[in-house]
Amino acid sequence: MKRRAIGGNTSLITRLVGNPLNWSSTDRCILAGVVILPFALWHDACLWFFLQNPGAAPFVDREFLAWLLPRQRLLWNGGWAAIIALGLLLRRWTPDSRLFVAGTVQFFAIGTALLSYTIGHYTAGYVHAVSLAGGAVGLILFEGRQMYAAIGTFLRCSPHHPCRDTTCRRAGSVPWACSP
Repeated sequence: MKRRAIGGNTSLITRLVGNPLNWSSTDRCILAGVVILPFALWHDACLWFFLQNPGAAPFVDREFLAWLLPRQRLLWNGGWAAIIALGLLLRRWTPDSRLFVAGTVQFFAIGTALLSYTIGHYTAGYVHAVSLAGGAVGLILFEGRQMYAAIGTFLRCSPHHPCRDTTCRRAGSVPWACSP
C-alpha cells in the first residue's frame, strides 16, 4: 500500500513551479507583485467603502480620501500591475536585473510608507504589519543590501513611524520626534 506524503499539494506545486528562492530575481519581483496586488486592491476597496459609508469610520477624512483614491488606483495599484507586466517582459532578456529589483523594493517601501498615513501610524497595526512582513519576506527573497536600502527608505518616508521616533529621539537628530 502506497502512503500519501503529507503536504502532497505543496510538493505538487513545488514540482510545477520550483522553489522561489531558486528563481531569477526578476521572477521574484513578479511574485512580489502577484502577492501584493490583491492586497493593494483590497486596501483600495476598504478606503472606497469608508468614503461611501461615513458611519463605518467617522474618524476618516473623506475629503482627503476623495483626493487620494484616484491617485492610489493609478500609482499604487497600477504600479504593481506595471511591475508584473514589466517583469514578464524583462525575464527573458535580463532575468537577474538588479535595477528592476531595486525599483521594486523601493516602490514597495515608498508606497507602503505613504499609504500608511491613510489608516494612521498609531491607530492601526497596518504600518507595523507591513514593515515587519515586507521587510522579512524581502530579506528572504532579495539581496540584503537592496533590502536595507528599502528599509531605510521606508523609515525616511515614515517620519512618525514608532521605530524611527524612538531611535531619532534618542539620537537627538529629529527635533519633531514624539517626546517620551
